[in-house]
Amino acid sequence: MLMHEFGNAVFWHDADNKISDNDARAGILEAAEIVGRRYINEQVTGVLRNKTYSSILKTIARKLPVGTTFTRSEILRELQEKERKNLDNFLQKTKGLEIIVEGEMRAEYKFVNSLYHLFVWLLYLYKEKNDVIWT
Repeated sequence: MLMHEFGNAVFWHDADNKISDNDARAGILEAAEIVGRRYINEQVTGVLRNKTYSSILKTIARKLPVGTTFTRSEILRELQEKERKNLDNFLQKTKGLEIIVEGEMRAEYKFVNSLYHLFVWLLYLYKEKNDVIWT
């Protein structure tokens, strides 16, 4: 489903029958928007509206390959003071919303769905590349 959205967006972005890096980049970013709108739970986008939680999600998405687990201590080391104070609340909220789940080891977590991780990562890349403040 995800690859279909990527391929479709890149295809329709191309104007000269030659897929360039710019066509691919624009198509992937458009596909991320489409995936977010169609498939990503409102709960995830709700968490993204909270600046502190959004910043924590950005850190997780930026630092970890899609589909991997992370530990509380790994993320804690990467966060600013305000984010550190809110990490436990963030973990409880996102677990309650079924965005992340506990892993096999103590204080280990992962996204319930790799699509959530990929969406947040693509959103982060888009906003960074376009000098948009993450909010």
